[in-house]
Amino acid sequence: MKGIYLSSIIIFELGSLIRGVASRSSIFIIGRAIAGVGSAGIFIGSLVILSQSVRLERRPFFTGLIGSMYGIASVVVCYGPATRLLSADCLVLFSLWLCLGGAALSSIYFLPIWFQAVKAASPVVSGFVMLPILISFALVSLLSGILVTVAGYYTPFMLAGTVFCSFAYGLMSTADPDTSMLTWVGYQILAGAGAGFGMNQCLIAVQVVLDTEDVPTGTALVFFRILGSAICVSISDCVLTLYQQAQAAPFNECP
Repeated sequence: MKGIYLSSIIIFELGSLIRGVASRSSIFIIGRAIAGVGSAGIFIGSLVILSQSVRLERRPFFTGLIGSMYGIASVVVCYGPATRLLSADCLVLFSLWLCLGGAALSSIYFLPIWFQAVKAASPVVSGFVMLPILISFALVSLLSGILVTVAGYYTPFMLAGTVFCSFAYGLMSTADPDTSMLTWVGYQILAGAGAGFGMNQCLIAVQVVLDTEDVPTGTALVFFRILGSAICVSISDCVLTLYQQAQAAPFNECP
């Protein structure tokens, strides 16, 4: 595991270097692809190392800590210099995360576009508007890890995350141009809390139900949600484009 983990770090750094010196968009995309391979190895490797070095009853806290890093890092970037801103059945579990990963990333992908197109917000402002969902995700991820460690059960938090996210995304679908910013903040906090409660619990479930030698494979399969993100964002974009074309069709005949 040590060799794979260190190799992933080297691959990630190599991809970051290529992105940093890229003079064309094609080279930048290649750098991102290489860095993504390294990042996947680092993240999954961290969880596998955690499963082999920490007792089961203490893993939820540390898993929540690792999961909260995404939200914390996103907030740190948003508060950085403005120039940087500008420039129980495993099969069911994996299928669930394939869908939830797509739903979560679709919302994060389209919300900034909505704020720019409907609220006339600048790209920088639309990024700052996403802070509520990122902050609540980071805090609740850490909190859920502590609560699972204390309670010894992960299932209630998975159910709570599902309920919170369902309500949040349902409420987001009712938004219109007159929806206040305070209302949007509430919707995002609810969505971030749902993701924070449920996002890391399947990792704990895999470590509980699988044999030790199968934990690395199970941990990797849980990341089907990343595949869901890649697929569902493309599907959502296609659906949005077709809907907009259908709505605009009557105006094509106007002189």
